[in-house]
Amino acid sequence: MLFTSVDGIITDQLSTLKEVVKENNDHPSYATRLSIYSSQLAGFNGDVEN
Repeated sequence: MLFTSVDGIITDQLSTLKEVVKENNDHPSYATRLSIYSSQLAGFNGDVEN
C-alpha cells in the first residue's frame, strides 16, 4: 500500500512519513511486500472468491 500511484503527500507529520518510507524501502516485511504487489495487480480488490 505504500503510496502506489501518488504524485505527492500532504502531511504535517513529515518525520513520521520519512520513517515509514525508510522502513518500507530498507527492510520491507514479507506481508508488506505482498500487500504492495497485490495492490498493483489490475482488478485486485481483496475479496476471496469461493
